[in-house]
Amino acid sequence: MCTFAANACNDGNRRCKNFFYMPQNNNLRYISWGDAKSSSPNTLTIEDYDSISQSDCFFARKFDKKKSKELLNRIKQKLWF
Repeated sequence: MCTFAANACNDGNRRCKNFFYMPQNNNLRYISWGDAKSSSPNTLTIEDYDSISQSDCFFARKFDKKKSKELLNRIKQKLWF
């Protein structure tokens, strides 16, 4: 258990008792899932660039060295220059 969670839940504050039951809907990861039957995320390509850049996400998956090359180059260019 992290220190914050231990302190928040052990300080007697009733609002913190439900800390672990609060849904966390955003883990700041951009993932493009295929159909509902797929157990693996889609490989991101340059077509996903606009969606990624408009999201509030700091991380993304799933990249492939060959399929995502153009996307990765665009992201690098945007971040570094």
